[in-house]
Amino acid sequence: MSLEHSPNRQAGTDRFLRPREICHLLGVSPATYWRWVKCGRLPVPQKLGPNVRGTRESQLNRFMEALGSDDQQGC
Repeated sequence: MSLEHSPNRQAGTDRFLRPREICHLLGVSPATYWRWVKCGRLPVPQKLGPNVRGTRESQLNRFMEALGSDDQQGC
């Protein structure tokens, strides 16, 4: 699953995706998202502010490609 060809994506930009956006893209609940982060299935989001976290879109793409090649289904 690649996010590279999103309709709102500008060439050459690498935006931060908030956990809520990632949950929506993956079709999982926030609890599942954080469980996957904890077990290493997804990258740990960077702290962008006091109450703001985000993951670079390119980093999430690399993780998703690596997961696609692995047979790891659960944590």
